[in-house]
Parts: sequence; C-alpha cells; structure tokens
Amino acid sequence: MDIQYTFTTAPLLIIIALLFSLAVYAWNKRQIPGAKAFILLMINLVLWSLCHLGEWIFTDPPVKLFWADTQYFFVATVPILWFIFALQITGQSRFVRSRLVLLLLIVPMTTFIGIWSNPLHGLFWKEISLGIINNASKLQTVNGPWFWVHATYSYLVLLSGTLVLLRAYLRSSHLYRQQFLLLLVGSVAPWVANAITIFDVVPAWEGLDLTPFGFFLTGLTMAWGLFRFRLLDI
Repeated sequence: MDIQYTFTTAPLLIIIALLFSLAVYAWNKRQIPGAKAFILLMINLVLWSLCHLGEWIFTDPPVKLFWADTQYFFVATVPILWFIFALQITGQSRFVRSRLVLLLLIVPMTTFIGIWSNPLHGLFWKEISLGIINNASKLQTVNGPWFWVHATYSYLVLLSGTLVLLRAYLRSSHLYRQQFLLLLVGSVAPWVANAITIFDVVPAWEGLDLTPFGFFLTGLTMAWGLFRFRLLDI
C-alpha cells in the first residue's frame, strides 16, 4: 500500500496533536459539567482529521475512498456534539435527552448510509475521480443533492448552537458578558473554515478540509471559558 507525503500532511498532524491535547486537558477536569461533551467533540475532530489524513496520504483509489467515506461519520456528528456542548455550557443540560439526540442523528445516519451506498444511487456524490492537486493525488468529487441536504442540516445545527451562546450572552450580567463574547467569537471560526473548504476560496489550500482547524480555535476559546472562567459555575 503506497503512501505519499503531501502539503497537507504536516498541518493535519499538527492539528491532530493539538486537538488531542485539548481532549487530554479536558479529561483531567472531567468532573466539571460540560467537560465530557467537550472531550467527545475534540475526539470526534481528531478522528475526522485522521480520516482526512488517510484520504490524502494513501495513493490507492479504493483506500482513499474508504477514508473519505469513513470521515463523514465524524463530519456529520460534529455539529450535534457542538450543539449539545453549547446547551451544557449555558446551563441548559435539561434539554439534552435521548429523544433529542436520536432526532438530531436522523440526518447524519441517513447521510452515512447514503455515502456507503452511493454507487447504487449517486445521491451524495455524482462523480468520483482521481486528480492531482499540488503534485499530490486526491479524490475529486462532484456533489450530489444529498450532499447539500447534509451541508444545510449541519449549518442549521451549528447555527442553533451559536444562537444558544448568543442568547446566553444577551441574558448574562455585564460582569460575565466578556467571557460569553469570547465564546461567540470562537464559534465563528468553523463557519469560516468550512465555507473556505466547500467553495475553494483559497486555491493554495484546495482539497484540504480546514474545518477541524476552525474547530481547534473554537476549542481553545471553549476550554478557556469552561475551565479558566468556569462558566458553568457562573
């Protein structure tokens, strides 16, 4: 099984190490409410990044496709973990019930099934081919209609989490608004990173999923607010 070193290898290895370090940091403070959701979010992002790295470094097309398919399990569930985390750090854990989680998982599970059965219907990817980006082989896809259903749903869930934070910011006392404002600013990073990825805004980074990088910045602000300022105690 041949592998290749690409322009994405070092950045992805760095972000994997940084995300994992945030998870370890949170594990040492797991007794704080909300820490477990934060750990799951960071681990999910680590696995997403590992799969994305596998898609890049392996040169065999079936192996690349395996990692590209597998990463969407984590891609599709990260927004849900983010939403649950936002509820918990704003003191609304009472809404996190198994029924809510199951409802939130309907679209991600449908997406995951659709990806693995894509050769039968082409709803997620219309076309899949092997191309060259910056002298490295990379899967190139043409998005099908269900991809945009998945993307729209993910954005709506991410937006819901951000609105939960905004509501907490508006309702908090002046003394603590600075902390919530920090979290709100951090929550913007994944939106920007994902938009750059989907629409290839920066040609030099074409093909590299920047979303985990954005979530790392979010994770830093969340860790700061959760463990430094102890927002839940507030």
